[in-house]
Amino acid sequence: ILPMIEDLSLILNREREADELKDFIKRYQNLINERIADISAEDRPKVYFMSMGDFYQTAGSDSTGNKRIEMAGGYNIGRNLTGIVPAVDAEWIIDKNPEVIVYSIRPDQYRATFPRIEEMAAKRDEIAALPGFDRIDAVKSGRVHVIDIGTLSGPRGIVGLLYLASWFYPDRFTDVDPAAVHEEMLRDFYHLNWHEPWAYPMSQSA
Repeated sequence: ILPMIEDLSLILNREREADELKDFIKRYQNLINERIADISAEDRPKVYFMSMGDFYQTAGSDSTGNKRIEMAGGYNIGRNLTGIVPAVDAEWIIDKNPEVIVYSIRPDQYRATFPRIEEMAAKRDEIAALPGFDRIDAVKSGRVHVIDIGTLSGPRGIVGLLYLASWFYPDRFTDVDPAAVHEEMLRDFYHLNWHEPWAYPMSQSA
């Protein structure tokens, strides 16, 4: 995304604003990198990512979702599956027993221009109630999260990374509030005064 921002800034003659946005993104990316740098592959939490608002489509080896999970310090259980959003079945998910589940909710799955808490909570409850999912560690421990798909891509993808990292390692990101970072970004770079959440629950313990 950074090269894209730089290219657009040259076309639009907005280099100063682009530099500020790039610095904002890099600041939080560096923070994530520093805090997960000492975590070995064996100690990373196993993550099942529900891609494109579908319970049984996940982030395959060629997907952006796979890269984002790795950048946030997680171990994507679909990392060895071929393709971008390969289909899996419930038995496969249960057998892999992820420690964290992340569901990306699509705009056509909520009524407003952003997902409301009630809609995300309902989707989370629906996931927990899927047949056999009560045997999955992520469901047992309440580590099932819902996030707007748009918060995982584009410039706002850094906010999505902060959410993922804080969900994967809540003890390492106690001083980081992804929702506050999102508000700051929307205010400073999108010129929007926005206070609504785009993810649920905000923390692991919620």
